[in-house]
Amino acid sequence: MDVLVGVQKLLETLHYCLVQYHTLPQRYYPIIERTGGRPRYVIPHDQICQLWETGMSWRAIATLLSASQRTLRRHGLRIGLPRDRYSDISDDNLDKMIHNILSLTPESGETYVQGSLSGKYKV
Repeated sequence: MDVLVGVQKLLETLHYCLVQYHTLPQRYYPIIERTGGRPRYVIPHDQICQLWETGMSWRAIATLLSASQRTLRRHGLRIGLPRDRYSDISDDNLDKMIHNILSLTPESGETYVQGSLSGKYKV
């Protein structure tokens, strides 16, 4: 009887894993446009913008979209995204913002502070 229960649980777990696998988004393969010269990747601008705005690096976006970092960076520059993620905030203002975050949540770590800066202050 114990073997039957074990097999039943194993089948339920396998079914759950299969359902989860089929609900995952499929890997993206960019459309290649033939222009007579070197093929050009056609990657939707809104997709690049959405991934960039979530905080993903060019490397992570390139891996996700199966393209090179250089290609993604070129597409990003063409649509007006910044080359890198830097802010023009002064050191004093940054110190004040961090002090404010730490005064509200004194046990915060680096990741929480970075998340607060990007979410609350858009830094």
